[in-house]
Amino acid sequence: MREPRGSITVAVFQLKLWLVAPCRLLDTTSSMLRRFVYGLALLALDCRQPPPRVTTPAARSSSSSPASAALKSPFDVAGRRALIGRELPEPPAETVEEPISNVTGVSFYTDARHSVIDPQLEAANRAELAPLRQYVKRVTRLADAFVESRPARSAYAAQAGHALGRWARARALLGNANHQGEYEREWTLGGLALAYLKVQPDVDAGDDTAIGGWLCKIAEQVEPYYARPELESARNNHAY
Repeated sequence: MREPRGSITVAVFQLKLWLVAPCRLLDTTSSMLRRFVYGLALLALDCRQPPPRVTTPAARSSSSSPASAALKSPFDVAGRRALIGRELPEPPAETVEEPISNVTGVSFYTDARHSVIDPQLEAANRAELAPLRQYVKRVTRLADAFVESRPARSAYAAQAGHALGRWARARALLGNANHQGEYEREWTLGGLALAYLKVQPDVDAGDDTAIGGWLCKIAEQVEPYYARPELESARNNHAY
């Protein structure tokens, strides 16, 4: 798959953020990026405890409770499956990635405007972050396979939930980060939150509870770095 990121509109991001974000919003010159990232995480869960379940379009149509419509996933999994679904085998045996606490990247731009890349430094950054990116790729592929499987293979959602739950209980990604690592943590949060939105209603309850609080903590961890008004790099392509 991957469901296009643009399919979740900026309006949805901002509406959810302004309504429920417990994180303080600072001046608009540096807040666009935070709106995007928090929109991903906060749309998946309300950072107030206890985190409610995200409802699917099918579940919302069968429920008259106002609370059941409080959080709405932008992914119509059933509708997407009907459109593109195909028969898939059961997923392979689960892979257990070692949770990563600290996020350390290698800055690879050589000029002040961050427009010229040093190929060797870029390769070093890819190598340094390979385990983290492999984890995000696996979770994303599991979520996409769940959406694509027809008939639905819930084992894909369960595996994605287990992978996220293991890292959540280990408090992964909540350690220290250097300059490039802060960017990578931001991007990782976005990718994992999108995957979570696709599978959340089918994730085991124990995993789901752990994942909800964990994503909120990552969002709160991301904020201070981008809240600094002197950080001009947070106002470039990161703003979207």
